[in-house]
Amino acid sequence: MTEPSDGKNEKTPLVSIITPTYNSDKEYLFEAIASVLQQTYPKIEYIITDDGSEHFPEEEVKEYLRVNSRKNIISWTILRHKTNIGTVKNVNGALRVAKGKYIFGLAHDDIYYDEKVIEKWVEEFQKSNSKIITGIRSTKNLQTGEEEYLPTQKQRDMIRSYSPHRLFMKILRGNIISGASTAYAKCVFEEYGLYDEKCRLLEDWPYYLEVLSKGERITMWEHPVIYYRWGGISTKQNTLSPQLERDFINTRYKYHQTLKKILPKDYRDVLPYYITWIKTYIQLNLYFARNEKDNCKIEPILSEKNPTELKIWRWIYRGGKVIYCRVQKLK
Repeated sequence: MTEPSDGKNEKTPLVSIITPTYNSDKEYLFEAIASVLQQTYPKIEYIITDDGSEHFPEEEVKEYLRVNSRKNIISWTILRHKTNIGTVKNVNGALRVAKGKYIFGLAHDDIYYDEKVIEKWVEEFQKSNSKIITGIRSTKNLQTGEEEYLPTQKQRDMIRSYSPHRLFMKILRGNIISGASTAYAKCVFEEYGLYDEKCRLLEDWPYYLEVLSKGERITMWEHPVIYYRWGGISTKQNTLSPQLERDFINTRYKYHQTLKKILPKDYRDVLPYYITWIKTYIQLNLYFARNEKDNCKIEPILSEKNPTELKIWRWIYRGGKVIYCRVQKLK
């Protein structure tokens, strides 16, 4: 195939689309691939990277790409790992070989919203001069058949209007930015590094915290970019796998330390910042109470040995500090 240029000085630069797979549903996978091949953008490098699936249909995928790729698919590559190395390392491997100026991800069970998404997304990058742009993901309500959009309008307003540090505080408490609908200029990874491989399954949320803590802005684009299919490892709401829980808590612990450094001393809306700090402490202690052998320890602030769920019941704010906080166990 034609060797792609990096496209850095072109009006229509090369872009890279990465689809990570692991034990994918075959039907969903080919739907995802088809939505890439249908894109109208003229210069696409497509990378499929499989994380040691038991039955990855490599030859069928290759044949489908050979038959259905148009001229705008400048090159396609299939990367395969013999054993499962985890989502983060799998995606990082693809990022290391990606040559596009802009990097887009598409999960093996999602599809692009329409055939012009990448074309419009690149235009938004160039118009806004942004390095990170997050769009809207659409899901279908299985009961009503209606489309539901995330982030919510309130969350989109937060992403748009908050400073990087304030948005850092917000998503440390709970992420509102979907990795499935976020794209990057390649220079972001050159400046801040790849996804944190201390996590195995969780790549997007830790990376948002990293770039926001360094003052990098994430641009909100009011445009649906993907149809999102619920049911992946990060969207099962009832329980988390032990590894995913560890990724979450290790990330909270890491950026809890960052939080203490960037708390403003004279910020007029400072109280929510300290509430974030307290809530993070509580979440960490909940985890350590359940995992006493964990090597990562912090100074405990809760006396209960095995709390299940807690809420902040009362706090006293004085002189720029929370000097008292009472928590209550939920029955």
